[in-house]
Amino acid sequence: MIEALLHGQGTWNLPLLGIAMIMLMLFWWFSRRDFTTNNPTEGQWHFHWIQSLFFVGGIVLLYLIVGSPLLVISYLSFSFHMIHMSVLFFVVPPLLLLGVPYQLYIAFRRIPLIEKIAEIITPNRALIAFSFLFLLYHIPMFLTFLSTYAHGQRLFMLVLFFLSFRMWWPIASPNRKRRLDRQKMKQYAMKSGIFIMPACLFFIASGWLGSVPNPFFSQLTTHLCIPPNGYIPPLLPPPFNTKYDQVLAGLLMLGLHKVALTVTYRLSTK
Repeated sequence: MIEALLHGQGTWNLPLLGIAMIMLMLFWWFSRRDFTTNNPTEGQWHFHWIQSLFFVGGIVLLYLIVGSPLLVISYLSFSFHMIHMSVLFFVVPPLLLLGVPYQLYIAFRRIPLIEKIAEIITPNRALIAFSFLFLLYHIPMFLTFLSTYAHGQRLFMLVLFFLSFRMWWPIASPNRKRRLDRQKMKQYAMKSGIFIMPACLFFIASGWLGSVPNPFFSQLTTHLCIPPNGYIPPLLPPPFNTKYDQVLAGLLMLGLHKVALTVTYRLSTK
């Protein structure tokens, strides 16, 4: 890991940092406008503080896992990569949705293109599409193929990221009226877990039956200074990038998704 970072792979994504700063400024502007036009009570101030924590935490977490040198860590093993994906798809979206100021949400919904996309891509359709693409992403052959095309991989991840927001909408929508009631929310959460489970189980099964070389690590090592004898020194202990690593990765994905559903449900129903 240290060797990979020292060979210039650990860089900061400045364009993404600019987008993150713009989002934080928009949050500050709309949340400030809400509290200058209304007369907040003590309870509203407490809610505003929690809401700010969610949104700022989501933005910071998103930038750390996507735009910072920590991104390199996700390439080193399947376990690290699955933790990275779990945070990106199961932690960041509900945090941002729960933290979005209502007026900012209204401003975005007034954009005709966003309104049209929201009508076409319903939460159920997003859940089905995300689950299918998520399963496809875990097929070793497709994963190896996708890792050879950097732009294609980024586009694929961007589509999954967008679908994840829509998938979390019935549970963590900024508009409380658009959230499901407690009973339907439990049913939707259970359905979400069932749809996500095949991808994780497939990953566990493929790892248990036979170890698949980590394509992301292979892609990373092509940018490193390879010794003259062509030997690539291992950056992690032997348990990583083996079938045990793949099995652990699938279990981590299942566990983190379950925890994210449980925590988001409790936060949304308070």
